[in-house]
Amino acid sequence: MSAPDPIVFDDRHAVVALEILRARGAFATRLLGVRIEIDGTGSDAIGVVRRDTGAALPVRIEYGYVFTSLGEPARDEEAVPRHIVHTWTDRVKRIPGFVPMPGIFPA
Repeated sequence: MSAPDPIVFDDRHAVVALEILRARGAFATRLLGVRIEIDGTGSDAIGVVRRDTGAALPVRIEYGYVFTSLGEPARDEEAVPRHIVHTWTDRVKRIPGFVPMPGIFPA
C-alpha cells in the first residue's frame, strides 16, 4: 500500500461512536490501513494506540464520536465543522426507508 497523503495522515478521523465504545469497553479497527485499539474502559480517559508500534495517538471527542490521527493534527479546531455534520445527518434522515441506528445515525 502506498503512503497516504500527509494531509490525510495528519487529519483527524472518526473511529468509533462513544455509545459503542462504552458498551464494549474496547474496540479494534483500522485507520488508513493501520490497526488501532481504542480503550474506553477508564472512567474518563479514552486511549488510542497503534497496534504495530504501541504508540499513543491523539484523541478528541466530538459529536458523540472518538476522533484520532496517525500523525500530528496541525489544527486545533473541530475535526468536522459542526454545520457539515448537521447538514449531512439531516440529508440522511430524509432518505426513504431510513432507519435510525443508535451510535451511528441518531433518530
